[in-house]
Amino acid sequence: VLLCAGCDKKPEQKAALQPVDVTVLQAALSSAPLNVDGIGHVYAYNTIKVRPQVTGYIKQTFFIEGQEVKAGDMLVLIDPAPFQAKVDENRATLLRDKAQAEQTYRDWLRYKDLVQKAVISQEDYEKKRTDYQQAKEQVRMDEANLANAEISLSWCSITAPVDGICSLQQIKTGNLVEENKDTILTVNQIRPINVQISVAEKD
Repeated sequence: VLLCAGCDKKPEQKAALQPVDVTVLQAALSSAPLNVDGIGHVYAYNTIKVRPQVTGYIKQTFFIEGQEVKAGDMLVLIDPAPFQAKVDENRATLLRDKAQAEQTYRDWLRYKDLVQKAVISQEDYEKKRTDYQQAKEQVRMDEANLANAEISLSWCSITAPVDGICSLQQIKTGNLVEENKDTILTVNQIRPINVQISVAEKD
């Protein structure tokens, strides 16, 4: 019996738990600035190429290269003499054709009374009415030609399209420029301005 009792297994003792060190921080609100180095490029907000809308010689320049200008400021004057002559010619033509139209109108009214009295033929009356209609349409054409000439004259004065900085003048005073082809200068708008920065993918 004693032998058998000595063979019983003794209960295992559990290992004592050792304390673990921990770090405790109090949560608080604060700023955490992050500075990243990168290469940036500055671009104009708008870049506008100034081209003439009429063909002619640059008579006068009103800006200095690198100068800051406001929208509407005078930049370049193309010689307006031939365009002013065209305006004067079209205006004289309009006045002449207006006078002729008024005369054909009076003739038409007179023939209108005569045809009602059977003094003239219907054919003669129709011819006078046609003459008046043609004269009236000619006046309308003359008015359109005059308006077009005045627009061309106004295009001799080239103004700044926006606030900005003038670039180099590519075509100097005295040279011939062609409409919608030559670039006289470029105006770069810098207020506001665009900035493009390249940042590394890890940042």
